[in-house]
Amino acid sequence: MTRTAAIRYMVFVGGLAVSACGDGVTSGAEDAVADLGEAVEPDDGAATDAPADTEVDAETTGFDGDTAEHVGEAGEEDGGEATDADGADGGTVLLPPVCGDRAIDPGEECDDGNRMNDDGCDWLCRLGDGSFAYPGPDGSVPPIESATEAMAIGPVAGSVGDGMGPVRVAWGPGAYGIAYATESPTFAMNLVAVDPEGVILGEPWSRPVPFAIPDFVPVGTDTGFGLLTRLRDDAATTLIRFDARASPIGSDVRLSTPSSGTDRAGLGGAVFDRGSFVVSYDIFLRWAVDSFSEDGMFERSSGLIDIPAELGPTSTNIFALDDGYAVADTTAVLVLDRDLRPRRWTGAIPGLMFMAPEHDVRPLTCSGDALFVIWAADSIWLAAVGLDGELLYPPRTVGAPVSLYGPLTIRAAWGPAGLGIAFSTRAAMPMWPSIYLANTDRWGNLISGPVLVFGPEDEISNTGSFELVADDTGYAVVAWVHDSGAVHDTLRLRRFVPAP
Repeated sequence: MTRTAAIRYMVFVGGLAVSACGDGVTSGAEDAVADLGEAVEPDDGAATDAPADTEVDAETTGFDGDTAEHVGEAGEEDGGEATDADGADGGTVLLPPVCGDRAIDPGEECDDGNRMNDDGCDWLCRLGDGSFAYPGPDGSVPPIESATEAMAIGPVAGSVGDGMGPVRVAWGPGAYGIAYATESPTFAMNLVAVDPEGVILGEPWSRPVPFAIPDFVPVGTDTGFGLLTRLRDDAATTLIRFDARASPIGSDVRLSTPSSGTDRAGLGGAVFDRGSFVVSYDIFLRWAVDSFSEDGMFERSSGLIDIPAELGPTSTNIFALDDGYAVADTTAVLVLDRDLRPRRWTGAIPGLMFMAPEHDVRPLTCSGDALFVIWAADSIWLAAVGLDGELLYPPRTVGAPVSLYGPLTIRAAWGPAGLGIAFSTRAAMPMWPSIYLANTDRWGNLISGPVLVFGPEDEISNTGSFELVADDTGYAVVAWVHDSGAVHDTLRLRRFVPAP
């Protein structure tokens, strides 16, 4: 394994819960989009006709439309294999050259493998450090304020031992679906439905799993939740369906495809869209996206999407768009049509310079008209990508106060007060990490925060895994924590809403 491949492998992380991106709250978005034409003009006199990302042409890029054809209905619902051997061939799809792929293509002056400024090759692959006049703060984006105190969710099953059991959260029909892993008294995956006031709805669900915690992603549906899981050394993903109170519905369904195999190694993300579960997979140097009906029947596949060797996938999110899907990892965004055929991608945004193991780098959220790729490298960085796959402005750091708290772990969600960014860090050693929350507008201007979400003031001695999710009225942060009191491990929830 090369050093580059080793770095990519070390930063590979598990799947994340994701949300749809069609009708998100876009306060001030129309005005911001109208300003884009003026704002993106460089103020350094550089040529403006450098190539942006070009529309993908299947004839010239090797895209194989057959890999996205609809597959006829086959399989059994109750634990059966939802496959059809005559369906998609699972062939490899090559992405076209763009700025940020480390190759100087026609029309580019340079290409250093990222879309950053201030490194000698700017965000549009022109020589120089580039410059950009970012708009000021969007006055229509309100600050956030606390709607609740930090409240314990319980009782919940098991213990995480070291406080680091994974937590994933989805917003469903009026409730949060909180999926979490425990290690004691046995390895188990769990799901609990909680209303916005922290009250558990129904009975928490729990299932022991062998040997180790699996990949799992909760997804909000029209009537409840879906939990997609993948056990270690299992090529197939399993779908477990729940109502809005976390009660299982029907039998488990194994989501197998004609091209299923060991290649589909990591469960990246999933979204429920128009009656289908659309699932992304992390594969070393490749992505795959498959679509399944609500009953788990295989519908179509993207084939294996070949990621240029300098990138490599990490934690993959998928979002539903009005006319397709966007798949985003820690370095790039790929836009697919509704048949899962690739249309456009961004090239590498941060590049490998930010992908050392001590940094947290994750694409996390989208609004109604843009996706936001967020990563941490000494401070929080933000890049905005239009739904056509075009980078909207040069990546930038977010607000000076955010960068004052040391090493960062980050989560984000687009909601009623713009872009919410939660991060876990410590003010100084040997203090335990605390969790903070801030919000920005779509340009990365800090609107409010960071405010403390969970910390020593709440009798919490240590914070473990956490997630941020947007709901209809605000944001919720859910975390495993170590209590200073008699209860050692608890799930805690705290909500924030737009300030009046």
